[in-house]
Amino acid sequence: MNWRLDYNTNRPHSSLNYMTLTKFREHYENNVDNKRVTLQVV
Repeated sequence: MNWRLDYNTNRPHSSLNYMTLTKFREHYENNVDNKRVTLQVV
């Protein structure tokens, strides 16, 4: 297996809350309404 494939599919990333890039993308696609993010100003 080449390192890039391993890095992108098997290794968790701290910046993604310790998810793999594949899982993060899956989570994003399933939980973001129409790919639109609403920012709330505090």
